[in-house]
Amino acid sequence: MVVLAFLLGLGSAAGACSTTFDQEEYMVVFQRGITWQAGKSEVASWGNSWQLTVITSKRQERYVEKFLGGLKGEFWLGGYQNDTKKQKWHWTSGEDWKYTDWAKGEPDRKSGKYLAIGRNNSRNPWMWYDEDNGRGISGFLVERHLGNPDPHGGGPVPVPIPSAALLLGSVMAMMGGFSFARKKEAC
Repeated sequence: MVVLAFLLGLGSAAGACSTTFDQEEYMVVFQRGITWQAGKSEVASWGNSWQLTVITSKRQERYVEKFLGGLKGEFWLGGYQNDTKKQKWHWTSGEDWKYTDWAKGEPDRKSGKYLAIGRNNSRNPWMWYDEDNGRGISGFLVERHLGNPDPHGGGPVPVPIPSAALLLGSVMAMMGGFSFARKKEAC
């Protein structure tokens, strides 16, 4: 019984859902309080085809916002800065940092050096925030290019199932009949 309670406690903290747009697959991973570094490490463990989401255009951001729908909270993206005083931002993918959608007063030079997209309620627009720790973070967004990620013929890479999401599915199956529909509706 103690093991089941432990599993339920872990399982309720994570889950995932995904969508595709312009040859990219996006997945939101729900993991409250995760740090940017831990999210980046988790994604790295899936293989080199997945990365924290990089938003380089208004069109792409609007799609990501639609995908996030009525969710609340903040989700890590693949943006970071090495020096908060210089405010020089980078994408983990190495792509040029040209497009931004900062919330009013952001980046504020004191909150942090990692990029999150968020909002506090369903009436507010999704905006970018600089953050430093996992406090207030609901999870992270990841993306991968569909098709052949290896130009030398390696073929598509299978979709990873985050360990916490796998655990959640196992626990729900044990409980019998409990549905994942609430998380799916939110995506």
